[in-house]
Amino acid sequence: MRSMSLVQFKDGALKEIARDYNSNWMLDIETIDESTFIGAEMSSNLFTLRRNLKAGSEEEKSRLEVVGEFHLGQMVNKFAKGRLGGGPGDSEREKGQQDVLFATSNGCIGAVFGLDAGEYAFLGCLQKSLAKAVDAVGGMEWDDFRSWNNERRVGRVKKFIDGDLIESFLDLSREKQDQVVKLMDDEGGWEGDKEGGVGEEEGEGVERDEHGRVVLSLDLVLAKVEAMSRLHS
Repeated sequence: MRSMSLVQFKDGALKEIARDYNSNWMLDIETIDESTFIGAEMSSNLFTLRRNLKAGSEEEKSRLEVVGEFHLGQMVNKFAKGRLGGGPGDSEREKGQQDVLFATSNGCIGAVFGLDAGEYAFLGCLQKSLAKAVDAVGGMEWDDFRSWNNERRVGRVKKFIDGDLIESFLDLSREKQDQVVKLMDDEGGWEGDKEGGVGEEEGEGVERDEHGRVVLSLDLVLAKVEAMSRLHS
C-alpha cells in the first residue's frame, strides 16, 4: 500500500520524481502549489506534504515530507480548487488565491485556507486556549479527537487550525470569552513575528495592564474570528 507520489510526464512516459514513504490508503489528493499537496486517507485524516526543491541532494528532493496532520472525522470523497462565499473577508485575502474545497461521505462541504505565519501564530494560540477553556463534547478532549489516528499509528494534530473550534468562540458568553483571551495572554505566542504578527503597539487591538505588559483586547480577538467566519459565509 502506497501513499502519494509525484510523477512527471517526459519523453512520452510518466516518471516518479518524488513520493511519500509512509503507507496510507488514499481517498483523494489535491495540489496546493507546485511543491505542496494535501491528501485524505481512509481513516478520516487529512495531511499535507511538501517537496523540498532546495534540497542539496536528489534523494532529498525525491521525498515528500509530512508538514501537517489533522483528523477530520469524515471521509473525504473529493477535493477541488475554488472559493466558498464572497463576503467582506475576501477583500483581505490575496487576489487570485484559491482555497482547497472538499466534500465528504456525510454530505459536508468544507474548505482549507492558507495562513501566513502571523495568522497561524494568533489562531494557533486561540485554538490552544479554547481547547483548555471549553468543555469537551462527550468527554473527549479536542487534542485527542483531532489527533491523527489510523491502524498504524496515532499522532498529535500539527500545522492545522480547526475552523469549527475557532468559530465556537463567537458562541461563548462574555465571561468565557474574557477567560479565553486571558489564557491567550498567559500562553503567549499570539504576537507572531514582526512581519506577520499582530504587533505590540497600542491602538492595534492590544492594551497594557497595570504593570505595563502588553495584553490582548477582546475586541481584537472577536474581529479576527468574525473576519475568518466571513470567508465561507
